[in-house]
Amino acid sequence: MLTVFYQTLDMNIPKWQLDGSLIGSNPGLGFRPMPPVENVESTLIWYRASDENYKYWTNELDTFLESEWSPPS
Repeated sequence: MLTVFYQTLDMNIPKWQLDGSLIGSNPGLGFRPMPPVENVESTLIWYRASDENYKYWTNELDTFLESEWSPPS
């Protein structure tokens, strides 16, 4: 059955592109943890090597993981 499917695919270009695809011509990308509110437009995560600078990111990551990886009850 998969043999028939693979015969419909071109190995050089995607079958569905831009507006013909499910994600369209303007796909988005989200990530967690979110940046601080005062810098919400930035998608660049950077920090200096000190406790104060990376503590925000580790706290945000811990908070996110608590909600995603909570033990089953």
